[in-house]
Amino acid sequence: MRRNIRFALPLAVAISIVGTTVHAGTPAKVIDTTGYEFGSASGEGWIAWSKGVGYGGDHDLYVKQTGQPADVVEAGKYQQAGNIEIAGPNGDILVFHIEPRVGDAEIRFYDLATGLVSAPPAGINTAKDDDFPSISGNHLLFSRGPSHGSFSNRVLLYDFTLMDLTLIASAPTGGTATADSIRGDFATYTLCPATGRCNVFRHRISTGGKTKMPNPDRATYWSSVLEDGTVYYVQGSPTRCGVNTRIMRFQGGSATNLHSFPSGTEIADLDAVIELAQPLVYFTRVRCRGLPGIWKIPG
Repeated sequence: MRRNIRFALPLAVAISIVGTTVHAGTPAKVIDTTGYEFGSASGEGWIAWSKGVGYGGDHDLYVKQTGQPADVVEAGKYQQAGNIEIAGPNGDILVFHIEPRVGDAEIRFYDLATGLVSAPPAGINTAKDDDFPSISGNHLLFSRGPSHGSFSNRVLLYDFTLMDLTLIASAPTGGTATADSIRGDFATYTLCPATGRCNVFRHRISTGGKTKMPNPDRATYWSSVLEDGTVYYVQGSPTRCGVNTRIMRFQGGSATNLHSFPSGTEIADLDAVIELAQPLVYFTRVRCRGLPGIWKIPG
């Protein structure tokens, strides 16, 4: 599922954040432009997203605090937000990955207090592609794949305290493995066979236990997890864009349909957060023949 939502689109224009009240079950637009915007992360009054001029062009990372202008992070040809953690062991931080103009995909940290960009500890970035990171407490979840490849094939978990790297998932034969989200004791990732019938899994760090999200012979992908283990993920067609696409919620051992989207709409890059004591899911909404944008829906 890596970068499957990036299409050739018109030039971007100025950014405007929409101050929309979200009602139960109703998606609301967050970033309102005619640009090519995708891959958001949110937390405690901050939001980050990527913006570019089309599929093959340069993509910058925008980071914005409520009421303040956006800061533009230019660290490579392509940048994509992972997630935001406030008051964690590493401070107030946005983790993201870059694809430099020369070299392989790498993970970076953005300090929300200082605006400085730094590299993670040694052993995380390698001569392979290291991407799709997510941070929570003492752990960093990310993907790794072939150098200059299009897809990752391993999901890794790094422990900052132990300085230890653990393989938690590998791609099926001919398929892919992509890190999605981590919070507290839970992490999620997506495994895709060559058929495209992808599956989302939830991994419990303390026990190593794994739970496959319910999948009625379709595809599940682009997941995000809350600290209590609730998982939000996309359910859609394994081969076609925007066919019966849904955001699902897995809670208490069962899955429910959070929202169904009209034909021709695809969903990507979920980031579930708690805001004002309520779950809120940020996501990239893609019109299969149009522009992507950042939206949100109550969880």
